[in-house]
Amino acid sequence: MSSGSAGGAVPAPRWAVWAAWGTVLITLPSGLWRLGNALGLPWGYASARWDQDGLALIALSLLTTATAALSLGLVRPWGQTVPGWVPQLGGRVVPARPVVVVSSIGAVLLTLLWAQLFWWWTVEPVPSGVDPRWHTPVGFLYLPLVAWGPLLATVTWDYRRRRRASESV
Repeated sequence: MSSGSAGGAVPAPRWAVWAAWGTVLITLPSGLWRLGNALGLPWGYASARWDQDGLALIALSLLTTATAALSLGLVRPWGQTVPGWVPQLGGRVVPARPVVVVSSIGAVLLTLLWAQLFWWWTVEPVPSGVDPRWHTPVGFLYLPLVAWGPLLATVTWDYRRRRRASESV
């Protein structure tokens, strides 16, 4: 299940591939909940309906999952060499340093952002507009996001390790 080798690239270990896919999968529960609210399903918000708020919830869900999917580039060949079908850039080596810097910053920010979930879920009162009966279920849907930053950091560390190994060959 590890990625194939691109040029002199070192393939990702199985655990890193699983961790990268984990970053995508953990965004799905909260994203599906937001989509349900956008479509007017009574999943906790009294004012859920199809309008600008609904469009924002859909956009946020898609953006969250797409952003998480970028971590797959850390374990796939296209994260090390631009695919040949990309005009003018195909076949070029992706510079490792900017990838590691941006991914590391993302991991730190995600960790700081989602670590607050525990506070929101256990200490703060239920926000206005939220049905109190949904406070705990929604917390469980968002809880996987706490792992997003640490998973991304782990995959980033492995990407950096593998890129260094391929450069020294």
